[in-house]
Parts: sequence; C-alpha cells; structure tokens
Amino acid sequence: MSVENAVYNDLLSNIVNGRIRPGERMTLAGLAEQYNARPAVIRKSVRKLQKQGLVESRRKWGTYVKEHSVDEWLDYFRLREALETVAARRAAEVVTAEQSDILFELADKFYEAAKAQMSARSRKEQVRLEQQVLLTDRHFHRTIVRFSGSVLVARVHAEHDIHPISSIVDGRPIADAQFDRDGLSALLEKSHQEHRALCEAIKGRNADEAEQIMRQHIRFALGLLQQWKLRQIKQEDTSLEQHKQT
Repeated sequence: MSVENAVYNDLLSNIVNGRIRPGERMTLAGLAEQYNARPAVIRKSVRKLQKQGLVESRRKWGTYVKEHSVDEWLDYFRLREALETVAARRAAEVVTAEQSDILFELADKFYEAAKAQMSARSRKEQVRLEQQVLLTDRHFHRTIVRFSGSVLVARVHAEHDIHPISSIVDGRPIADAQFDRDGLSALLEKSHQEHRALCEAIKGRNADEAEQIMRQHIRFALGLLQQWKLRQIKQEDTSLEQHKQT
C-alpha cells in the first residue's frame, strides 16, 4: 500500500470512528509530522477526504472535519439507496461465476473483521480492525457497483464516494450510537445475513430479489439515523422545557 493510501485510510477511519471529531482542525504540517510523510502526500490524502465531503477547507483558517446536519446524512442514504439498488439489479443480470465468488469472499471478510474487532483486547488492535471493517464493507458495496457494468452508476458512485459519510452520525458510527455490545453483535449477524442473501440473489440472477435486499439493507441504517434524529429532537424539546421552567 502506498504512503498516500495508508495516510488516507487512517484519517478516514479516525473520522468515521469519531477519533477526529466534527469541527476539529487538521494542519498539513501537523499531519506530515504525525505520519512522517511529505506535505504533498498529506495534501493528496486530504483532498480525497474533501471530495467525499468529510473535510472542508476554510480560507485563511485551514482544514476542518466537516459537520453535517442530520438532513444531509439522510440525503446521503437516499442517494446510496438510489444508486446501489440499481447496481444490485444490474449485477444480478450480468454477473459471472467468478465475480459471484468474489462477492461471497468480500462478505465473509467483512464479517470476520467485524467479529475480530468486537473481541479485540488492545486499543491498538481495535483501531486497526475498525479501519479494516470500514474498508471491507466499503469494498463489498463498491464491488457490486463495479460488477453491475453500469458506467453511469459507477461514475456517480465513485465521484461522490458516499459510503463512508453515510456510516457516521455525530462523529460516531451509526450502529455505535444506537446499540450496546449485545445489540452490536446482533446487528453484525443481521448485516452478514443480508450480505450473504444479496450474494445469493446476485449469483442466482434474481434481479428483483437483489434489488429488494439491497433496499432493505440500506433502509435499515436509514431508519437508525431517523430514530436518532427523533431522540435528539425530543432531548432538545425537554431541555427547552426545563429551561423555561427555571
């Protein structure tokens, strides 16, 4: 792996998993020192994050992790649903046996990485596995888009690379914001079953089923975000009411 990709993957993992918080400032000099890399390499990595909408440059102030509204997150999920359901359908229509095997392998890699992360004993190992979980899940979904053969869907999906940003809320992974450890374990099993079912539908060239499973898979995460938004609104209303009473 190139230094540029290693820096990018580490920054991406740190942002998605909340170790670099929304609104936090990042400097090229500081990152270059942290990663022992040339400023040009850091600049390229940061540009990738900027293209994904994860960081923003403020004139005369520097680069900051972008703060997104819940409505923006909802839009990212809806865009993912629109693109990836089409991709799943198209993939089921044109997939080869070799490509089908690759999808099963990627689904299992994500599952194994996520299980290992949950049982990691050291913080260093957990951080390493968090990055692997993010990248394998992203790779699984991007590979379905690639195997769809749709140049248009692949181009739009790649241009926006919306998967990472649709995985976080309030600077934390959506699942972490919703579940305790037992809940996360059950969620992992559910996600793995859906990934495998999606692979089976694509392998069996069942386009309708592949599209439906992908839609359910993304809408479940969308539902988690909507529940989180409702809780935030309720908490804000309660705080406002308490403030009025004092």
